Amino acid sequence: AGSMGNDQLQLLQYQFDELEQLNLKAQEYEDLHDALKSASHAQELIQNIDFAMAVLGNDEANTEQQLTSVINKLKHSRGYDFASICQMLDEALININEAQNELQDVADNIDNDPEKLNEIENRLEQITHIARKQQVMPELLFQHHLDLQNTLSTHANLASEQENLNKELASATENYRSLAASLSKQRQSSAAQLSNNITSIIKDLGLPEAQFSISVEHAADQPPKSNGNDHVEFLIVANKGQSPQPLNKTASGGELSRISLAIEVSIQQTQNQQQSFIFDEVDTGIGGATAEKVGHIMQQLSLHNQVFAVTHLPQVAGHAHDHLLVSKSSKGQYTTSAINHLTHEQRVQELARMSGGQTITEATLAQAREFLKTGS
Repeated sequence: AGSMGNDQLQLLQYQFDELEQLNLKAQEYEDLHDALKSASHAQELIQNIDFAMAVLGNDEANTEQQLTSVINKLKHSRGYDFASICQMLDEALININEAQNELQDVADNIDNDPEKLNEIENRLEQITHIARKQQVMPELLFQHHLDLQNTLSTHANLASEQENLNKELASATENYRSLAASLSKQRQSSAAQLSNNITSIIKDLGLPEAQFSISVEHAADQPPKSNGNDHVEFLIVANKGQSPQPLNKTASGGELSRISLAIEVSIQQTQNQQQSFIFDEVDTGIGGATAEKVGHIMQQLSLHNQVFAVTHLPQVAGHAHDHLLVSKSSKGQYTTSAINHLTHEQRVQELARMSGGQTITEATLAQAREFLKTGS
């Protein structure tokens, strides 16, 4: 019913209105048929009774008169005694009179109304005509009327429900647009502050000329989405004189890691949610004081989060709370990797190796202890 076209709906409405005007009652067609049969039988009964009454007593040469004449003739006859025969004929005459009376009673009780018969025939013709138009058997026309009523009622309810849903959708959309616009303003305000914080951090991470910015463009005409109608993009200016470029298209792997670190640190400053982070060689292309700052920043991030850092710089590793050494070894055609959790003294040895290579000296050991002291 919900997918009916206008033409089909108009046809059903026309058929329903036609049946409403017909005002057919339940079982009316069947009752009219029975009444028509009874009326037809009444005509035949009346004709037969009229014939019998005429023969028995109404016609000039009726049975009653003839029988009376016979009795009179026999009673006045001479030469033979017809008394017993006359008695039988008198009894027959009495029976004929009684039969006439009963026939008259039957005739009086027969409903023989030609006008009523005509009304029945006209009503049946009216019902049959509508049934033919609507291609329904006459005895099924009443149920067809109910079915049309249910179909049209269902369609009306669906149309009303759809109208209500459209109103709710329009209201919800308007409310969404308002909330999305408010969210966009908050994002634009937060984007400026967050951009400044991130820029400040990445300058300490070996990108002194970098300028980080967050572009927030509101597209009010776009379809609603769960996260609003903003197009948010991270932009970076790596060197002076350059125009802002998308972060994912401009930054190298090492730069991207450091910028990601700066982003996470800035976000964590405003949140209490604990997370896990993995930084893969975030220290690529840096060293010295910059590496020291990278290690310190990751250490600050790890105070309320879990941070894994893959690094080759002792300045970064020295800031870790735990040190896992990943090593590889080959035997024949096979290469295996191993991960060992280092003790404090083993960390000193490993940091010294990371500082000075395979040859470990007192100087590199002293420097390793200094890294651990600085990072603690």
